[in-house]
Order: sequence, then structure tokens, then C-alpha cells
Amino acid sequence: MKYEDYRRNHAIIPGREKALEDFLKQDYKGMRHKWKNGISSNSEDALTWSCFEVISNFPLTKKSLH
Repeated sequence: MKYEDYRRNHAIIPGREKALEDFLKQDYKGMRHKWKNGISSNSEDALTWSCFEVISNFPLTKKSLH
């Protein structure tokens, strides 16, 4: 599935929209493959961003293994 807007394919914490845009616009060997694939429901980068974005913004007490 292809989304019309990359924001529909990522979990975004309010206030972190610019961080997502910066992440997607990273250049690798002259290509912006994350930006290009950001609208695809098969994007591993979208899945990775979404998982780690949510986890990294949990309160520290919620990250405890106790």
C-alpha cells in the first residue's frame, strides 16, 4: 500500500514532526531512499522509526525491567 502522505505511515510524537522529516531526508550515497520509501507500507525504515520513536519517548520508569 502507498500512502499519499508519509506522516500517515509513521508514529509521530507531537512536537517531533521535524525530527521525522530530518530522519527521512537523510542522504546515503547521494540518495534519499528513506524519503522515497516513506510512503510505502512495506518500509522497514517506517517500522523502525515508529517503534523506536514511541519507545524512546516513554518515561524512564516505564522502560524499567523490574
